[in-house]
Amino acid sequence: MTPAPGSRGGAAGDPRVAHSADDARAQAVTATYPHVDMVALCENLGAAGRDIGARRLDTPYVAFTDDDT
Repeated sequence: MTPAPGSRGGAAGDPRVAHSADDARAQAVTATYPHVDMVALCENLGAAGRDIGARRLDTPYVAFTDDDT
């Protein structure tokens, strides 16, 4: 997995949620971006997965950019 040109790959501590951690995608993100907080779930939890990632943040506001809301 190669970062996109100009991509930061996520700020330090930004959680990323992988819904099916049995594949290699979560491991590839962790290997490429070791500073990112990767949350590997065993199954697809849909919008609940987004909420799990949001709970790991220590910020007063959270913005979602997905189609599950």
